[in-house]
Amino acid sequence: MKQCTIEGCTEKHLARGMCNIHYRRQRRADQQVRPPHRPRKREYDMARAEEFLKDGASYREVSHTLKIPRTTLRENLPDYGWTAQEGGQFKGFVARTPARQRLYYQHLFDNTRRFD
Repeated sequence: MKQCTIEGCTEKHLARGMCNIHYRRQRRADQQVRPPHRPRKREYDMARAEEFLKDGASYREVSHTLKIPRTTLRENLPDYGWTAQEGGQFKGFVARTPARQRLYYQHLFDNTRRFD
C-alpha cells in the first residue's frame, strides 16, 4: 500500500502521491490561483450583417444566412428592425389580405438564398 508523500503524513495514497486530505487541499489551492473560466466569445461578421440590414434584409434573414443568433444581431446592431407597432400593423395587413399573404410568404422563401 502506498502512503502519502507529504512529510509527516502516514495516510493511504489517493492521487498524485497524496492522501485524500492533502489532495483536496492542493486542488482547492490550484483553483484559487487559476483565473476563472471564460467562455470564448465567438467572432461574427458584424460588418457583413450590417450591410445586409442596411439593404433591407430582416434580422431573421441575416440570422439564417450568416448563422448568427437573432439576439446577438439585435444587441450589436440595434435600430434596424421594425418597432412592435410597425410589426403589428404589417401582420394585421397581411392577415386581412390572403393574396398578399401568399406573396409575403413567397417573398420570404425566395429571398432565403439571396445572400449565399
